[in-house]
Amino acid sequence: MDDVSGNVSKQWNKHFVIYMSNANLRREMLDHEFFIRFVTSSPHASPMELMHAMKQSILKASTSGIITWDCRDHEEVVLIPYALFFGGDNPMQAEECSQGGLNCNYFCRTCHAGGSKEHKESEAGYCNLFKPGTFRTPEETLKEIKNQFKIAVSSGATTKIQRSVSSTGVRDSLSLSILNTVVDMGKQLRKRGLGNRAMQESDIEATLEKELSELLGGKGLDDMINPLIGMEGINIHLDTPTEILHTILLGIVKYFWGQTVHLLEKAKLLDIFQSRLDSIERDALNAPDLNSDYICRYKGALIGKHFKSLAQVMPFVVHDLVPQTVIDGWTTMGELVVLLWHTKIEDVEDYLARLSRTIEDFLNVTAICAPSILITKPKFHFLVHLPAYIRRFGPAIIFSTERYESFNHVFWLTCIHSSRQSPSQETCRMFARFDLIKHIVTGGYWYENNLEKWVHAGPFVSTFLSENPTQARLLGISLDEFKNKSTDASGQIIRAPAISTAKTKVPRLKSRLSEAVRWEYTQCAKIGTVASDPKSGGMYFRGGALTAKHGDKVNLNGNVIFAHAASSSGFSVGRVCEILITNAHESIVEHVAIQLYEFELTLHPTLHVPRLRLTDQKIVVSWMDIVCAVNLQHNCMDSKCVTLAHRAVRQERISTVRTKPVLRHEETPNYFLNTFSIHNYAFIHAALPACLRETPLRVAAQNIQNVRSQAVQQIRRKKTQRASSPIPVQDPAVSAPALPAFDRTSKRGQKRTKVTTPSALSNAVGSPAQTALAQLAPSIATASPTPNLPSLLHDGIIPLAGSNDPVPPASFAAITPSLSLDQGSHQLSARPPQMHALHPNTGSVFHPTLMPTMNQYHPPGPIQGQFSYYAQSQITTGNSSPESSGLLNQHGTNTAQMSFPHMTVAQYGSPPSVQRLYYDPQPNLHVPSNRTLYYSP
Repeated sequence: MDDVSGNVSKQWNKHFVIYMSNANLRREMLDHEFFIRFVTSSPHASPMELMHAMKQSILKASTSGIITWDCRDHEEVVLIPYALFFGGDNPMQAEECSQGGLNCNYFCRTCHAGGSKEHKESEAGYCNLFKPGTFRTPEETLKEIKNQFKIAVSSGATTKIQRSVSSTGVRDSLSLSILNTVVDMGKQLRKRGLGNRAMQESDIEATLEKELSELLGGKGLDDMINPLIGMEGINIHLDTPTEILHTILLGIVKYFWGQTVHLLEKAKLLDIFQSRLDSIERDALNAPDLNSDYICRYKGALIGKHFKSLAQVMPFVVHDLVPQTVIDGWTTMGELVVLLWHTKIEDVEDYLARLSRTIEDFLNVTAICAPSILITKPKFHFLVHLPAYIRRFGPAIIFSTERYESFNHVFWLTCIHSSRQSPSQETCRMFARFDLIKHIVTGGYWYENNLEKWVHAGPFVSTFLSENPTQARLLGISLDEFKNKSTDASGQIIRAPAISTAKTKVPRLKSRLSEAVRWEYTQCAKIGTVASDPKSGGMYFRGGALTAKHGDKVNLNGNVIFAHAASSSGFSVGRVCEILITNAHESIVEHVAIQLYEFELTLHPTLHVPRLRLTDQKIVVSWMDIVCAVNLQHNCMDSKCVTLAHRAVRQERISTVRTKPVLRHEETPNYFLNTFSIHNYAFIHAALPACLRETPLRVAAQNIQNVRSQAVQQIRRKKTQRASSPIPVQDPAVSAPALPAFDRTSKRGQKRTKVTTPSALSNAVGSPAQTALAQLAPSIATASPTPNLPSLLHDGIIPLAGSNDPVPPASFAAITPSLSLDQGSHQLSARPPQMHALHPNTGSVFHPTLMPTMNQYHPPGPIQGQFSYYAQSQITTGNSSPESSGLLNQHGTNTAQMSFPHMTVAQYGSPPSVQRLYYDPQPNLHVPSNRTLYYSP
């Protein structure tokens, strides 16, 4: 069940619609539009009213049976239908289970996980979110709904019912209107008007009981409650499986995407991200929706297909742009997406063990990145129920609603091409005619009363689809006999366009013949492992692409998995170097030259994917040995790929003079095997050596409890800071805990301190991202080179003479006050000998660690930047802006920590009084182009 708009415009015209599929069909057939059956829809009836009618229809059919004709065994059979499971998005499934929804304290429709906000923020309540709770049962749900009706006739019903929903999470939408009517009537009866005598409580309850009976219309209460509760053969709490489109792609992947984009924008690295996304290798990825321009421009309005594509490549794009914890989140999420999009499970127990391990590890990583999101977003908890649902129903893709979301377009067309006077009836009649036509033209049987036998359409009707494949596609039929065998048969050369007429083939064959080469001049001959085919006459034709054994198109220089007896796994990974064809008329591939890749012995320590090295070894194989295409990504981390090139922008398939920056890969033999690729996942896993098939836990088992405890402490700390002073008080003798990577500063209340995590800074300083950033700034290309300077990020402290103040956090480096600090004001007419010039903008590109000392040597005009500092004693900045006034509030041991986004200092300023100054830099200091900034090395 789903809600769909029936309008052409963006105005929402909600229709509730129910679709159905035959669970006996093969999985491949389930995905075809032809096998989706429309059941009913209405813009007026509620979802559970539609479900009530559907239930009655199923029960009637299962009681009487459906007599039909078996075309294979040629005999009459009786079909007895029953419901297997109910798919839908999470709010709809919650309504089907009579559960209060995702915002309820007990938000899970499957178990009793949750509780009050205080309980979920406690250590015990927080840890309970990582595992399934006590399962709900239809019997206890029905009992609670009936109990709410008993409460409705008593005094104080509103508060009592709210407390019941809050403590159990049970709320029935079908009977809710009746319940509210009784409660409102009770309020009116208990009101005391002027001159009116108050009714006795017993009389009020008797009146309400009578009113309730009238509202039920002579039916029992069970008939007015959720029809799916107590339905024969159905446990609605266990038969509404976690749906992977809305829970995974539009849930956890979308959340991580939004937070990651926030980090990239904050660090001004979104341009680098876009250029890298443009440089991603797309062959064999089966992810066409990686348009970097669209993704980065409409980053807040992406849909499921975009998130499905991003989940397969994100670790290769953001490997040095975000903290390691965020990378761990994307890598575990990539593994989780591959596991959940399995179409076939060979070993159920092994698969479920790997899935449970990956889910737990992902939740632990999420607790590090964003502790509170596990409380506020119930979809993270829904992951823990996936292994049980997969054991119950099979691969998660079976109960995915992607096919039904696509079918919504067909329903939408029936709405807009109707008279719109009676949308429900017209839509049902239209789909009934569709089903009738599909049944007849595909050879279905029906009983003819006049002939008293089962009949089917004649040959002129049954051959209509084979002669008109366009009509077959309009009906949602995709049959092998309608495909062009000359263009995609296994082992045959692929040509474009796919034209099969003899008149157009001959010229192309002549051009092929003119490209014939002798055997001794081919790469296959030089490899020397095979001999020339005598039938070829020593002449061969080179092909540009071929079709692998399992249907993948493989271009020349494409990467493949092929059968290789010398490999321990029986498969190897290689690059196609040459494709030789013996007979251009038949386009049969005879030999394929392969250049081998070699696996390294360990996974990459950051991305946890197998590493490959392109060797000089080459072999010749048959096309039948090529199993499938495989996606490899260039190892830019180890190859230090930071140089940007410019690629022409294509508009409407035409190259324009406009260009866009893309990452230029260094010519190294280092590659990654993309194990996050959904396409051909089974062959990728089979090709891996045994030592590379299991990735390490991002959060070790011995650290799990500590991680969850720290997450709870972080939630409490953030809650305390929100209610107290904006400047956090921290004992200087104790190092401050690292903030979560996705921790955002609240915009409500007072302005708060923003603290930069050391891990993010250490990754950013001198990283390839910073070097690539330099190439994006045209103004920097003409600037003179920045001098080689010692890094200021070190653990040593440079104290003033006689200073015995406490040691600041180790992540803050020290700045020794310059000799001119205790002197008077000076103009910027001469550069002090201990100061060096920093060219405009380069401070934020090449050396984000270099920041100006707090002295009077500032350029005229404003300097805008951002950095956190840790100071001891008092600092004054002379003529400063209001944002930097009152910099320090003394706390405890005469230390404080502060940050400010904008600092404006006049040309003349009074010298600051500083005992010792430490700073934590941010890579976004901006110096006006007409200024010169000085810094202390």
